[in-house]
Amino acid sequence: KWLHALTIGCFATLILGVTTRASLGHTGRPLVLPRLAVSAYVLVPLAALVRVFAPAIAPDHYNASIAMAGGLWIAGFLAYLIAYAPILIAPRFDGKPG
Repeated sequence: KWLHALTIGCFATLILGVTTRASLGHTGRPLVLPRLAVSAYVLVPLAALVRVFAPAIAPDHYNASIAMAGGLWIAGFLAYLIAYAPILIAPRFDGKPG
């Protein structure tokens, strides 16, 4: 279970951190997270917590806990996509080329 905490929790949160920072910086925007992106930073670690601890707390609902963890993880990255797609397809905010 530590592997799930590491991969769906730590790695995924680091990926969000790098992509949110790079997306704002490379498009000339201030380094301020959109509100929806903040929810991604809550949902992804929550998915890891559910994946690691829910089967131990409610072993009879193992499949449901795995599905819930997966849904939370997907929702986190979907929140990122919804928040950042308009930023990434629009011209640079500062008017510079690139």
